[in-house]
Amino acid sequence: MRKCARMGLKPFDLALIAALVFLAGSWWALGFSGSRDPAWVQVYTAQGLYREVPLGEDGDVRVPGPLGESLVEICSGEASMVWSPCPNKLCMHMGAASRPGDSIVCVPNRVSVVIRSARTDTDAVSY
Repeated sequence: MRKCARMGLKPFDLALIAALVFLAGSWWALGFSGSRDPAWVQVYTAQGLYREVPLGEDGDVRVPGPLGESLVEICSGEASMVWSPCPNKLCMHMGAASRPGDSIVCVPNRVSVVIRSARTDTDAVSY
């Protein structure tokens, strides 16, 4: 009967694991470095920009639309549509927007909420 040899970690294996953990940690830390840029909540109606509020400032924005008044809530660095007179209420179920580029759109009431930042990151490039 042949006994299976136990394979242990070699020095190169340990060095590779340490390098991968370091790279993953660096990548994770870089993801949080851009979140400190000041961001604004821009609320648009069919006529254009209705109001701009800092994302860090908690409060409510009442937005007029053709169907009635929508309510945008800004709380703890997130903006969400908490009330809209639209029939399906899809905008209310879109969740909270918190990162630059995130948006919430209510098409029937012609209201949109966009998170903007001074930092201009390229999301995608196409030729």
